[in-house]
Amino acid sequence: MWMTKKDPHTYYHDRPYGLRPDPNDRLKSVKDYEEIATIDTIKQRWKEGDSYRQIAKWLDGEKIPARSGNKWHHQQVTRILKREGLI
Repeated sequence: MWMTKKDPHTYYHDRPYGLRPDPNDRLKSVKDYEEIATIDTIKQRWKEGDSYRQIAKWLDGEKIPARSGNKWHHQQVTRILKREGLI
């Protein structure tokens, strides 16, 4: 399980991309619609034939922030596509 009930101070990095902590209960998650839109874009570009690296480079070029605040990495794109069941 990606989240533990032991730690009441769980933050974004404890959740899959597309979910964020519920402001009323940090042990629960709510949808992050900006990240979900990014996931949809990643899926669309993958279906159009872009590679993981091309998608990561495009996201950086469009100034779409990675959750970490760093540049997108192709492995982040790969994890998202795996979680979405596309690879």
